[in-house]
Amino acid sequence: MTKIERLSKTRRKAAINVPAQEMFDLFEAEFVRLSPSVKIDGFRPGKAPRIMAIEKIGRGKLSSLAIEKAVNKHYIFLLKEHGLVPVSPPSVSVRKYPAFLGSQSDEKDVLEFEVEFDVIDKVKIGDYNKIKTKEIDKSKLEVSKDEIDKIVQYLAKQSAQLKPAPADKVLEMGDWAEIDFEGSVNHVRKDQLSSKNFPIIVGDTKFIPGFEEKILGMKIGEKKTFRMRMPKQIPDKDIAGKDVEFAVVLNQLKVMQLPKINDAFAEKFGHKKVSEMTEAVKKNVMQEKKIREENQIKSEIISQLVKMTKIDLPQKLIEDEAQRLKNSLIQDLATRRLTIELYTKNIGIDEAKLFADLKEQAKKNIIAGIAIGEVAKRENLKGDNLSEAVFAYFTKKP
Repeated sequence: MTKIERLSKTRRKAAINVPAQEMFDLFEAEFVRLSPSVKIDGFRPGKAPRIMAIEKIGRGKLSSLAIEKAVNKHYIFLLKEHGLVPVSPPSVSVRKYPAFLGSQSDEKDVLEFEVEFDVIDKVKIGDYNKIKTKEIDKSKLEVSKDEIDKIVQYLAKQSAQLKPAPADKVLEMGDWAEIDFEGSVNHVRKDQLSSKNFPIIVGDTKFIPGFEEKILGMKIGEKKTFRMRMPKQIPDKDIAGKDVEFAVVLNQLKVMQLPKINDAFAEKFGHKKVSEMTEAVKKNVMQEKKIREENQIKSEIISQLVKMTKIDLPQKLIEDEAQRLKNSLIQDLATRRLTIELYTKNIGIDEAKLFADLKEQAKKNIIAGIAIGEVAKRENLKGDNLSEAVFAYFTKKP
């Protein structure tokens, strides 16, 4: 059995020697696989002298392929031999390369390499059967007529026709408008409070509290300036609680002509009658509420599991997960036309603090995943989705 050196609680190292004959056989196997496709002037494919074919393919290429297969084979065997499950890709360092100079095995063809990898040593988990779960409060799944009406009205607005407004019309609630606006604090323009050709439905956009009320009564081509105090609770510390001066120009104004809510309208959404459409809306809202309640219960279960689980995690594993979270955040910010630099500035921290926070979240994510797997193993839970199987175990147990 190959000896494994314990470098730390999570890091392991092993030195592996691959016999010359095995390495030569791997080299030959790659040569046999690739040589039929070699084209050398004066010889039919696969009929050129061995030395010429090797040089054409590339001795280095054949050697690399043979070494790669040997490393993979012996690394996998090492893990099985010791019953280990790595949690990160291995780091491989070749100490002695095979020569592959002759037409048969030679003692110089021995491969010697070292491999380092991370493992989860021991998972200590408390008495998870003491985790308390609550049932879904059915009263929170009820759907009011007002909720249904709001969604139907939203669907109507999505199907509305925009009609050019009369020249003398002023901007009113419910109108569609396109505006330019520029916000300044102490006469300094703020990019996050400025935009060109910005479309809004007055009263529905939920842009800045109080902003839309300030532009009511404007006409096409009119410019208006006004001051507003930004809410203190917004995350952008650069403007939170500040007095902002806005300059607004109304470029376009259109009247929204809403469709009648009748059976013809319902048919656009795959229903024969309005009653069927409203019933479908009710079911969808109820399902969304149920999912939200279930997710809250799952979150509480995970939180309790994480607290009672003790694991030594490889630092590399934590950093990789934190980087994944950061990349996901960057992509999400990009959809909102924000950069990571602007985001950290807005919430009042630097990127180092952000990454430190992400590492803490990464640790919780990893521990949660391992704990779920451990519960599934101990309780012999099966299924394509172990997380759901574990959640079902906790919510259905007496």
